[in-house]
Amino acid sequence: MANEFYSAASIATFAGATAVTITVTNALRTAFGWDAAWVGFAVAEVVCFTGLVIQGAQGPGDWAVAFFNGCAVYLAAAGASAGGGTVLKRFGNSGGNQGASGGTSSGTAQRAPAAPLIPRRFWGPWL
Repeated sequence: MANEFYSAASIATFAGATAVTITVTNALRTAFGWDAAWVGFAVAEVVCFTGLVIQGAQGPGDWAVAFFNGCAVYLAAAGASAGGGTVLKRFGNSGGNQGASGGTSSGTAQRAPAAPLIPRRFWGPWL
């Protein structure tokens, strides 16, 4: 089961590294509320540097290339995540409280509305 979703070979590709970055960053956002843009950048760099270590770095140039690859992976993942959020908004899956009525009947006291909850969505812009 360990290799059914991701494998070392699939993560070593640009698409695989981007997919892992999206998955891990959005999971951290959803689970812990880490909405800072640097979280995705850190994840992308860790993925690229881990791939470099696994493949065996040959010199300082390899480390520079891994850093630049991490930048490219981060930007691709951030764009994909923002695009996913846009698609969900466009098709009406905004996660809002729909169908709730705010009417009151006569003779009952009105309460102040509660502060709106900001739902943590898996898909959404990082920047």
